[in-house]
Amino acid sequence: MAAKKSEESAARWIKTAVMVKRVARVRVG
Repeated sequence: MAAKKSEESAARWIKTAVMVKRVARVRVG
């Protein structure tokens, strides 16, 4: 029952992490 919700939040977390990494890279560069 919570598997679907956790999966969705995980995908969202990955997306956010990728965005943060990209921004950090641009700032460092």
